[in-house]
Amino acid sequence: MQQLAVDVAVLAVGRDVAAVGDVPGADSEAYGIAHEGDATGPPPGTGSIPGMRIPGRARFGDVIARQLAMFADDHHDLMLRVEQARVSYTHAGAAEAEERYGDYMDLVEEAEEELLALRDRYAETMAARDRMRYEREFSKAAERRLPSLVVRRIYQRAMDPDLDE
Repeated sequence: MQQLAVDVAVLAVGRDVAAVGDVPGADSEAYGIAHEGDATGPPPGTGSIPGMRIPGRARFGDVIARQLAMFADDHHDLMLRVEQARVSYTHAGAAEAEERYGDYMDLVEEAEEELLALRDRYAETMAARDRMRYEREFSKAAERRLPSLVVRRIYQRAMDPDLDE
């Protein structure tokens, strides 16, 4: 006990600090096995406070991920047609490219309308203060999962520069 008091005093002054490798358990921490459900703390990956949200993280991330997975399952054929149209446009010659791109954008618009319907059905159940945040998070997540939506947004802005989204 007396040795611990001496070590703490030395550490407080900032001298003779032990190397990380000399600290008991440093290797187990490096390999991710420390605190693995033992009495010293929660398992890795769990927050220190249950239900605590990390600032900047999507508040509706879980429900949005489920909605997008459900959309992908329910509209698999549509998403396949979107991908085929994209590939067709990419490989089209100069004479056909414009028409193929239009076909591609039509299918992306169809997918976007289905996604917006899904989003809006859920948003109707929410309080007004949460609705805008949910819609913003949904749009970001949908664009990450379906990059064609980004292409459509860019296309819409090119066609109508005054478009406010």
